[in-house]
Amino acid sequence: MSSTKSRSDVLIFIHGYAYDFDDELEAIIDLKKLFIDSPESPVEHILFVSWPASSSIVPLTYFDDKASSINSGTSLMRLFYFYTQFLKDIFSNRDLAPCNQRIHLMAHSLGNRVLQSMLYSLKSENILRVIDQVLLLNADVTYKVFEDSEDSFNKLPLLANRVSIYLNRKDAVLGISQFTKNILTPRLGKNGPSDIEKFKDIVSIVDCTFIENDLKDGLKFELGNHWGYLSSSQVQNDIFQTLNGVDRNLITNRISNYENIFTIVSK
Repeated sequence: MSSTKSRSDVLIFIHGYAYDFDDELEAIIDLKKLFIDSPESPVEHILFVSWPASSSIVPLTYFDDKASSINSGTSLMRLFYFYTQFLKDIFSNRDLAPCNQRIHLMAHSLGNRVLQSMLYSLKSENILRVIDQVLLLNADVTYKVFEDSEDSFNKLPLLANRVSIYLNRKDAVLGISQFTKNILTPRLGKNGPSDIEKFKDIVSIVDCTFIENDLKDGLKFELGNHWGYLSSSQVQNDIFQTLNGVDRNLITNRISNYENIFTIVSK
């Protein structure tokens, strides 16, 4: 991460449901164009977390992907422990100067289930705040995920400086997930969290319902409303400012509805 640039951040990206190997390669190319090639982004390196999702979007395969995401979270947990041990070793040597770059974590759709599984395996007493920004994009997990339980996201504020939940209330993909696969349990990326009162200083909700899909064509993007980070320049601009650490109340093209709830509006 050492660089001559002022920022040379690392982005850890966890993909979602129904990705085969070719889909992953295409996703890596899209992420490079979006986060490495863009001058607005502080990211210079991407760590793409590949987990064994099926290549089919047939509903029955969803349950296979859900099981795979749970198992993959354990592997991600081991990677996290290697990372924290590396930091402990580095900072125990006082002759070494920190690079002052940042590491961010982004999970899309069912990739949030991988993250949830990782958090389940982490012991709260062993968590260090070593992530700068966590971005939860169209998360396909229950809206109660920030409530108290061993496998909840309430460990994220211990892990990161800031957590941003990007949701779309018109997300058709999560609507299908809710009514066909998750026994009518509202999804975090469509309905928002049930309660984040105790995390309001760290966790922000970013409502992308009214954004324009001006970058990608096709029914997948227009009707799905599930890939805003790829299809909308408004969402991308908001993400860039988040990664750059801009105060959440100062990010442009946002309207603050409440203390930690924001709506992205047209420029």
